[in-house]
Amino acid sequence: MTNQNEQHRPLNAKLIISYILGYLALIVFMLISAVISPVDPDDTAALMARAIPVTLIWYFFMTVFLSYIARRYLFINQWQYFISNRTRSLIFIVLGGLGLFLTVIIVQSILIFGLGIEVDPENQAQLENMMTSSVAGAISVFVFAVVFAPVVEELVFRKGLFGIIQKRAGLWAAIIGNSFIFGLIHVVEDVIEDLSLWVNIFPYMAPGLVLSYVYYRSGKIIWIPIIIHMLYNAYGIIVTLIAYHIGI
Repeated sequence: MTNQNEQHRPLNAKLIISYILGYLALIVFMLISAVISPVDPDDTAALMARAIPVTLIWYFFMTVFLSYIARRYLFINQWQYFISNRTRSLIFIVLGGLGLFLTVIIVQSILIFGLGIEVDPENQAQLENMMTSSVAGAISVFVFAVVFAPVVEELVFRKGLFGIIQKRAGLWAAIIGNSFIFGLIHVVEDVIEDLSLWVNIFPYMAPGLVLSYVYYRSGKIIWIPIIIHMLYNAYGIIVTLIAYHIGI
């Protein structure tokens, strides 16, 4: 399967370039909307009301566009191999999922109990506020986090960025490098506001490391990290909603 992935190196660049251009377009749109209709920077609710719906729509279009670019790779080559090796794929999903949860627990325990660092990424707080505000908000966040985000992020970071870095710098550089950038993308707002919040990268970098390693060990079957990512996000949303409704 690795040889088959090697034949798709041009796809890696297409995925990365498409993601970067799309991300830049999102930033430009947000800047233009801020100029046309200014919002008080201290009004968190107003900022969230504008940013989150736009981000959800952006992820929808990126999911459709990247899936189209990678349609043969994603829905024919990878899916057929995934289905024809169900047992092996399921084992990787189960073990990879358990490894992901364990790694996140260890990292967060070290940060909180070992170093006394409270980690609270801004984008995580925004999503939690949205999904606890209404049924529509909860459904929107669930679809975004469980469907759109895993497909986009695994195609871009595992398939695209991992492949490019591995080709030039080797396996471990690919695992660490793509995981670091994966984490950074999730906390870029925090870091821009306050450099001391760079530690918020670790709760995202940790899953990135596990997903990257599982992706490699599975023979680079992209559906395996996609499904693990989906299950991980679904678990987080369900736990958050339960905690909110029982008052924890």
